[in-house]
Amino acid sequence: MHIYMYYVYSIRIFTVGDCNIEQPGVTEIKARAKWDAWNKKKGVNQDEAKTQYIELAKTMIEKHGRSS
Repeated sequence: MHIYMYYVYSIRIFTVGDCNIEQPGVTEIKARAKWDAWNKKKGVNQDEAKTQYIELAKTMIEKHGRSS
């Protein structure tokens, strides 16, 4: 799940940039978790987000191998 969430929010940073929507309410648990994940990347530029994602993917491949 971690790699997936990282992927999703890296793509948002690549295409949109910093979190640009209002924080969802406390009762919107799933939306709030997504917003929190995206907002944690605030200030990371697009190139750095790509680099971080690639490094995480390489680490996961080394640890778990490739699946086809």
